[in-house]
Amino acid sequence: MGNDKNVTILYSGDSEEHRQWVQSLANELESNQINVTYDQNSLEFGDDVNQFMEIAVDSASTILAICSKEYKKKIDNRDGGSGYEGRMIADKIKNKSARVIPVVLGGFENVLPKMMVSLTGVDLGKGFEDKEFAKLLTLIHGYKINPSKPVKNPRETIAKIMNISQENIEVDDEINFQNIFIEGIISEKVTSPRNDGTRGSALYNIPFQLNYSPKHRWSEYFLHYWNNPPRFTTMHRSNIASISRDIIWLKGTTLEEVKDYHKDTLLLAIAEANKSFRSELLKAKKEKQVEEQREKDFRERVIKAVDDIIF
Repeated sequence: MGNDKNVTILYSGDSEEHRQWVQSLANELESNQINVTYDQNSLEFGDDVNQFMEIAVDSASTILAICSKEYKKKIDNRDGGSGYEGRMIADKIKNKSARVIPVVLGGFENVLPKMMVSLTGVDLGKGFEDKEFAKLLTLIHGYKINPSKPVKNPRETIAKIMNISQENIEVDDEINFQNIFIEGIISEKVTSPRNDGTRGSALYNIPFQLNYSPKHRWSEYFLHYWNNPPRFTTMHRSNIASISRDIIWLKGTTLEEVKDYHKDTLLLAIAEANKSFRSELLKAKKEKQVEEQREKDFRERVIKAVDDIIF
């Protein structure tokens, strides 16, 4: 596999210890076949920092924003260079011209800039041997499977962290299926409640951004598991979910209900849909292989039989 994955790391220089941790993260990513651009490996004495930042952000397809209280303060208040950086990131998020992944160390509370609160993030507070790092590699590489410098195969890294067989990961490639997951809530598309005093008027519709548009068959599985989940809360409401391209809609609910009840059911329904859809693809693949082998065996018998018939 070629090293064709590229990320730009943005952070605030809170302390020397923080800078060293960012360097460690960059080393781990590079050891898992990811090209990393950040100030510590790209700037030389005399370089224009602002120009570097502008080029790095503008050309990035994936941005890792290392979020801390100081970083949040600078981005939210648009302080100095961070203010310019913040405006550029906001444009990236709005136009979906790059994937922005918030990275935190020890919890998301009070460290996420306002523009990033709806984005899917990872908490690397438990180190690079934790499932959150596997999740980060999954988001960057685009398949589900953990973390070093000789260069590692990221599949081996993810397989190690997730405690799964690398063989299963190879199968995913063979059947050309990448797990569906929710990247976050699309805050600007959340509808407004009527609030006219009638029954249900305080409810509204909430869109969840998927990593890509699923096949129709996957959508059928998801809706089945949403309407008939293996486990569900007393607040579960069937038939409020729908899928439009790469968005799951929950219609007639609230963000509070999503946080307290629907989030777990959403994750469960997606996981079950991924599992069922993959199983169906594997079954179809095996059936095709059996049919191809049957046809091959038949042709070989035909050739042998023809060779035995002499006129």
